Amino acid sequence: MDHKDENVYPGAEGESIHNKDQAPDRPADSARGDAPAAPGAGQQELPDIQAGAGPKTASGGGLVKDGILDLIYGVLFDPVRTFAGFAQQPPVFAAVIIVVLLSLAQALMGMFNTPYYLNGLQLPGIPAQDAMQALMPLATAGGFVLGFVEWFFMAGVLHLLAELYGGRGRARGVFAVYGLAGLPAALIIPLQLLVSFFPSSAGVNIISGLLSLAVFIWFVILLVIGIREVHGFSTGRAAFTVFTPVLALIVILFIGLIVFGSLAATLYTGDLY
Repeated sequence: MDHKDENVYPGAEGESIHNKDQAPDRPADSARGDAPAAPGAGQQELPDIQAGAGPKTASGGGLVKDGILDLIYGVLFDPVRTFAGFAQQPPVFAAVIIVVLLSLAQALMGMFNTPYYLNGLQLPGIPAQDAMQALMPLATAGGFVLGFVEWFFMAGVLHLLAELYGGRGRARGVFAVYGLAGLPAALIIPLQLLVSFFPSSAGVNIISGLLSLAVFIWFVILLVIGIREVHGFSTGRAAFTVFTPVLALIVILFIGLIVFGSLAATLYTGDLY
């Protein structure tokens, strides 16, 4: 009776290997014509991809910015793609850093320009320098804090209105959009610095007013684009979301004027009789 060797293992193309620790004369990879794979081959590019090499895109098509400078450039000059990325990955931390730095720069410039404006007021009996030293710390701190209060409040209001109008975005996205939409205000800082070296005149005031108006229009446009991209609805709905608080404020002021006029007329008529 023939006994089969239990240590015989099939090799390539029917050959037998009597010792499994011994390599065959023709390795299976070589017999098939495949080059042997180097250790770790096919895994070299994976860490680079996971590390975020090159631009990444979110599912909404928006470019995910890796740095603060890229984020600033994207908001100012490529807002559609930049804000579209906020729908999935809102850069809240980067937005807070940018807004804090911008607010500090505006506060320092306000402190620098305060003597210029106070000298033009010519307050009777109060030297301009004393008035500046008394009001500047309080006004600077109050403006800095109120700016953040307004940011939180308006972002919440706009997010609620956007949801009311059929939006599907996240509050964090609207929060980042509202903060970064104020980036054009950085253009006012150099103007304020230049104004402090020139005497007040009609030409300087006109240029300052026109630039301020352009910055405000730019802010509104960025806000509309950002809310549209974050909440995924039409430009008309986004614009209506942005202008609803303004319209509500106008209605409230109009009603207040009517009530005040009625009370004044009633008091005046009562005095006559």
